[in-house]
Amino acid sequence: MGKDGAYNLGVSHLSTNVIRNMRAALRVVLALCVACPAISKAAPPFDPNFIGRMVVFLYATTSEGNPDINTAIGTAFLIRVPHLHDDKATLLLATARHLLDPEWVHCPGQHNPEILFARVNARKGGTGEKVRYIKLVLSNQSKRMWAKHRRNDIDAAVIVFPAKDDDLLKSDISFLPMWRLPTDGELAKVSVGDDIVSAGMLVELGRTSRNYPVFKFGKVSNILEEDIHTSCERGEGVNVNAWLIAANLVPGNSGSPVFYYPPFGEHGDIGSPGLDRLVLLGIQSSSSVPSDVAFMTPATYLSEIIEDMKLPDANLYLGKKTAK
Repeated sequence: MGKDGAYNLGVSHLSTNVIRNMRAALRVVLALCVACPAISKAAPPFDPNFIGRMVVFLYATTSEGNPDINTAIGTAFLIRVPHLHDDKATLLLATARHLLDPEWVHCPGQHNPEILFARVNARKGGTGEKVRYIKLVLSNQSKRMWAKHRRNDIDAAVIVFPAKDDDLLKSDISFLPMWRLPTDGELAKVSVGDDIVSAGMLVELGRTSRNYPVFKFGKVSNILEEDIHTSCERGEGVNVNAWLIAANLVPGNSGSPVFYYPPFGEHGDIGSPGLDRLVLLGIQSSSSVPSDVAFMTPATYLSEIIEDMKLPDANLYLGKKTAK
């Protein structure tokens, strides 16, 4: 009785103290939650709505020359190049080269398409249409209408986006401004372990009534000093210049934009030696799905393609936002 009584008394006394301390801690936590509501509802350090609206889906063409809504090809994204001497801009579509040029990768049985369609979301309301299809003429009388890099190991391509005024008025799209591409100096600040985000097509959603870009998150996995080999299934393949990113980017994501984003938002981490703004890091080239690793064409090559296009009156400034 004596030992049991002492033991029981000790447990009762200890439980009272624990409960009292727990209540005090809970009051502190609740006070912090009330004082800092933004913590629990923190916005991501980038704008997913803007990124999602600049991503478009590519579809094949039927024998009648119409969009083949049953054959999703991959992803592309839109870029806006401002003019130097007026308020207008040249609109571009960028994607992976192998989507427009499967012969380059020696894909067996595939020929380069002459026409693809970019599917964009329509503005809600109005005519009630869900999506709009913008015709991309890739070849005209055997003349290539899209631009590639002067080097043959770069999996990136650009074409002038042929949207008419009516398309722009009725489409729910946005355009990545040219200054969101990095300078060489900025790209050199990105290192292994930095955060990336991509938005692209999930093939299984290719027959939905609207575009739903799927966001994927990961890290820079490695920055290689040599080309790596990529190929179609049973194809000869080609060597490409690419970074490795640790992200499960699946087929259909090819051509997706890959962004670097500072974890605390733009200019949010003043003590960081790295890049302090959101930039287009590159374009997804291909994936090694079982390894959760993807190949990414660095954005510097995209800048060089656009420069070589000799667009009239183009303001090709790269870096932090300017007045234009």
